[in-house]
Amino acid sequence: MRLDATAWLTHLDDARTLALAGDVEGVHQVRVALRRLRVWLGFKGHDSLQEELRWACGELALLRDLDVFGEVLTSEALEELRPGAVEAAAEALGSERWLALRQRLTAVRSPKRARAKRTLPKLEKKLEQLRRALPPGDGEALHRLRRQLRRVRYAREWLGLGTSDLGAEQERLGALCDLLALSNFATRLGVEVPSPLEEGIARAFELLEAHQ
Repeated sequence: MRLDATAWLTHLDDARTLALAGDVEGVHQVRVALRRLRVWLGFKGHDSLQEELRWACGELALLRDLDVFGEVLTSEALEELRPGAVEAAAEALGSERWLALRQRLTAVRSPKRARAKRTLPKLEKKLEQLRRALPPGDGEALHRLRRQLRRVRYAREWLGLGTSDLGAEQERLGALCDLLALSNFATRLGVEVPSPLEEGIARAFELLEAHQ
């Protein structure tokens, strides 16, 4: 039995259509589909194609950040940045590179379920290692942990397995990583971060460290 990706490939195509039409949720759903497909590819390797999906996610990142975090910007800054982000996303989604990666995805032979099941313990082991080695106050390590948690969740979902035991951890990491991402986003663009946000990040780290 193989893990068929037809539904997520269709989801990717539909989301791309919406994204090209300027739909904010379409951009988000393209990134969701790409991340899920990267986990699917990972069951058999396909490293170069995974890198292409990573590229596509990256090309949409600024537009997604502006949609999520744009409220920390002045209207002038948002007006200055958004057109370029929209153009970059549209260029990527309409490029020959995108069409090539999409064609390659269609040609991928779905991984066998048995092979995917053998891969899952490796992903879960890495997750546990990241949990144990999480340095206090290290934002990058926190993001790595969150990404690995997401990979494990997606891998389980591909296999039809439960993820309820990851729920509380996902919410905690998600809230803190979103705060950090907002802070980094504002800093990268040279925007002053509101002091309550910085205080919230510091307090969140304190709570996280207390539960490690």
